[in-house]
Amino acid sequence: MRAMTQAEVVALRNAARQWEATPHKSFRPYRRDILDSIDVMLGTGVCTGELLGIRWQDIDLDAEVPTVSVMGTVTQANGQGVVWKPAPKSETSKRTLYLPSIAAEALRRKAAEREFLPESEAVFASEVGTWRNPSAYRVHFRQVRKIAELDWVTPKTIRKTVATTIYSSDGLDNASQQLGHSEVGVTAKHYVQKLSIGPQGVVGVLDEWFQSAS
Repeated sequence: MRAMTQAEVVALRNAARQWEATPHKSFRPYRRDILDSIDVMLGTGVCTGELLGIRWQDIDLDAEVPTVSVMGTVTQANGQGVVWKPAPKSETSKRTLYLPSIAAEALRRKAAEREFLPESEAVFASEVGTWRNPSAYRVHFRQVRKIAELDWVTPKTIRKTVATTIYSSDGLDNASQQLGHSEVGVTAKHYVQKLSIGPQGVVGVLDEWFQSAS
């Protein structure tokens, strides 16, 4: 399990800016919000389906601390195309997350350009306002990571990076809640990079022991 370093996060975001600025040869409409989507993932730890399933009604940017509610996911359904599923994998997947500045600002940028697709429910909609295909999104993401020379990075890597960051500061329980896992064991096994550091509590134990022995 490998999480991204701060330098790698910076490289990925810079690559996203470069990708957005690169002229596109296709005559079809082309979404240019890959940086905003990456910033939302960095600020929340949501998976690709959850990211693309965020609806305008799910965000509250006017709250004292802005929030996003994860109420569903976007998936490719046989015979139906790309659909929004209102029921996440588990009840713990349905959660409200507080937004750090990086994610809140990204969603504010999206809100400012909402007039271009006013009828769409989706914050990260397709070019024509429908639910965006996760597979198509991942194609664009791979193009960005190639520019950044981070071929090992996927959207799931960002999710692991968020989990590891929370785990190292606030513990495994909070990391698990942020990701919407029903069991902390799943988070511990698959989503956090283990830290090779001893428990901080031993400092007091050893200090007390040495003082009593002196």
